[in-house]
Amino acid sequence: MDQDQEPHAANRRVSPLNFRGRLRGRGTAALRPMALIAVVIAVLSAGYLIGASGTGGQQPAGTFRDSLQSAGMGLSAGLTDSGAGAGALPASSAAPIVPSAPNEFAPVADTSLIVKTGQMTLQVASLDSAVSQAQTQVTGMGGYAASSTRSGSADNASATVTYRLPVAHWDEALSDLRKLASKVVSEQTDTSDVTSQAIDLDARLSNLKTTESALQAIMARATAIPDVLAVEQQLSTTQGQIEQLTAQRNHLGDQAAMSTVAVTFTPPNETVTTQTAQGWQLGGQIDQAVGQLVRIGQGLVTIVVWAVIVGLPVLLALLVLFVAWRLSRRLMDRGPRRNAAPTQA
Repeated sequence: MDQDQEPHAANRRVSPLNFRGRLRGRGTAALRPMALIAVVIAVLSAGYLIGASGTGGQQPAGTFRDSLQSAGMGLSAGLTDSGAGAGALPASSAAPIVPSAPNEFAPVADTSLIVKTGQMTLQVASLDSAVSQAQTQVTGMGGYAASSTRSGSADNASATVTYRLPVAHWDEALSDLRKLASKVVSEQTDTSDVTSQAIDLDARLSNLKTTESALQAIMARATAIPDVLAVEQQLSTTQGQIEQLTAQRNHLGDQAAMSTVAVTFTPPNETVTTQTAQGWQLGGQIDQAVGQLVRIGQGLVTIVVWAVIVGLPVLLALLVLFVAWRLSRRLMDRGPRRNAAPTQA
């Protein structure tokens, strides 16, 4: 029995060479998945590097959006004042823009911007002559009549004309207009300094133009459709705000360069009194009085007619009812007296 077990024991014995071979085979099988993963990672990395180098140096999407935000998202900084008249930008445009260089704002004229307006009421002997002379004087100074209205008729007419004239001739124009009147009924002038408003508008315009230039530069580098649409939206908003502020600035400059005065030409008070006196006539007043008397008589006759036609039948009906009531009362009083006489006998 011992002899039979020896061959089996001999078979279970493994040589050192075979044991090392088995270990090497198992180690190689375990390293194969790791090697495959390493090869895949290397291939993907190489493809990414090749693709990045083949884009011609284009910036990633994240970098493009950062540039867009830093360049075009501060548009509301130029329209914070209530007079800008522009709407609020999206929430993404909250970051203020920083100009590329200090003191880039457009220069403002050294002279102050003063807006002058006035109103005058003048009594003139001849309306047409006064209006014509005033038009000639204002035109000679480089001004014009912006609007005019006329009311009344004949000698009682009046007119109101609004003149625009260069601010340099303001005092001269008022003096010449006073000379046309026989009496200056009222005069009111007003001046307003708008220099600070002009400086503020120029600063905001410069800021928005800097933003516009930055957005145009980003637009030239944009390739992806979402980026192009985002830049176009911001650029359109910026250009619209520039147009609004430019219109406000031009209007402000026009108001300061050309003063406005509204002049009302009226006839003298004596004209109105004379016209009223000429309209009164004795014969006309008599006719009016007679007419009024006739109307009163017609009213009285109308009352009599209604009283006869409507009131008389009603009165007769009431009289008949009253008589019937009296007769019924008498009959009722006689009945009890007859019944009481036999009882007393």
